[in-house]
Amino acid sequence: MAKGTLPLQPIRRLIKKGVKVEEIRISEAAVTTTRDIVEKLIVRLAGLAKDVAVGAKRKTIKKEDIEQAFAKYFVG
Repeated sequence: MAKGTLPLQPIRRLIKKGVKVEEIRISEAAVTTTRDIVEKLIVRLAGLAKDVAVGAKRKTIKKEDIEQAFAKYFVG
C-alpha cells in the first residue's frame, strides 16, 4: 500500500468521534484504509470542483465550487 500524505492521528480521532463508543478499538489498517479513501475522495472532489470553475469560465476554484461538487458527488 502506498504511503499516504494525510497524517493518521487526526483520522483516528475523527473515526473515534464517529464511533462514540469507548470499548471499540480501531485497527491501524482501518485508519490507513480510511486515509487512502479520504485522499481519493479529495482528489475526485477537486476534479469535479475544477469542472464547475471551468464551466463558470474561472481559473480559481471557489468555496461554492467545492460545495457544488460535493452535492453532485454525494447527493447525485
